[in-house]
Amino acid sequence: MSSTTETSPMKKSFTATATLSAYTLVKLLANGTVTTATQAASGEVVIGLTDRQADQGKVTPISLLNGGGSVFATAAATITIGNAVYPGSGGTVDVTASGSVVGYALQSAVASDVIEVLLA
Repeated sequence: MSSTTETSPMKKSFTATATLSAYTLVKLLANGTVTTATQAASGEVVIGLTDRQADQGKVTPISLLNGGGSVFATAAATITIGNAVYPGSGGTVDVTASGSVVGYALQSAVASDVIEVLLA
């Protein structure tokens, strides 16, 4: 985790259709619920990140990608501070361009690390 201070992005609550891990990108489903984003290149509507684990069927706050500030996210692979990050597989962030940029890494990471990301 970061030694910097997270600034609070705008949040909105949604119902989780499945158990969601903390620091995971989520996509919006047609029924207005959220689930783990698999990869934006597949046409998903990625809307934000979880900041805690959420159980299936429970309402959870989602840090919206358009909310500004910084959030914590799980790295898919090696990321260098300052890199643009994009949706990766399984709700992670990655440096491989796929879909729209999520933000910029505020610290370096290896796979599975939780890093702070400045939202784009």
